[in-house]
Amino acid sequence: MSMSLNCLVQTLRRSAVLDGSILILCGLAGCIAGSPPGKTGPLSLADAGSFFVNGQTITTPYATARPGAEPAHIVVNQMYVQYRIPARKGAGKYPIAMVPAGFHTGMEYETTPDGREGWSTYFLRAGYPTYVVDHAGRARSGFDVTKFNQAKAQSDAALNPG
Repeated sequence: MSMSLNCLVQTLRRSAVLDGSILILCGLAGCIAGSPPGKTGPLSLADAGSFFVNGQTITTPYATARPGAEPAHIVVNQMYVQYRIPARKGAGKYPIAMVPAGFHTGMEYETTPDGREGWSTYFLRAGYPTYVVDHAGRARSGFDVTKFNQAKAQSDAALNPG
């Protein structure tokens, strides 16, 4: 299990979200045949939001691509987590953390390409609190833009990472 994923589990335990257990589904979209059923009416939530796990603040002279910009602080290596808690949690239903495999993002659990609800909402409707993550450096987690902004500010494409 990655460092960010371990930290997510510890964060959930410390915040009393878990009773000591969590079900982590890695690469769920590739493991389960078929797709979730269609919408079944309004969705009632007790809570919803997002947070970051881990992260490191760095100072970079290229937080923007503007030539001559002042150095600034940015946060890198953090993992983004979106959570939704159903209004009526099913008895004995532990939270589910959905972790995308390969180079995918958490969006694969939120909806299907044709607009149907994704696995996150499917489990939410079944009474499971859901936590959908984006690994550090992907999608909503962001990444270190220093090299890209430096290349743009100095008009030197050779500075872009390979």
